[in-house]
Amino acid sequence: MPPKDPLPIVIAIGALLALAACTQALAPTVTAETGICDPGAAKRLVGRPTITDDEAKRLTGAGSVRQIALGQPVIQNYSNTRLTIETDPATGRITAASCG
Repeated sequence: MPPKDPLPIVIAIGALLALAACTQALAPTVTAETGICDPGAAKRLVGRPTITDDEAKRLTGAGSVRQIALGQPVIQNYSNTRLTIETDPATGRITAASCG
């Protein structure tokens, strides 16, 4: 014999579906729209001549760029949307590039 009021069952099924949707979060896609920096793309910049911030953003998907001189101290706050490029002033080449 079916229950007289199906509303509690419908609510329970809806709650379970909502909970299941929350547990299956996908990793963000690296694009210029998301602004999340791609570490692999950042590493490929090493050895290249200095590039503009806009070019660095295009190549890595980063939302912001921090360009520093070789050995220059920086604040170590992490941001997955930032690309840090370290350049040797003597050669004009990128010596390190990393996300964060």
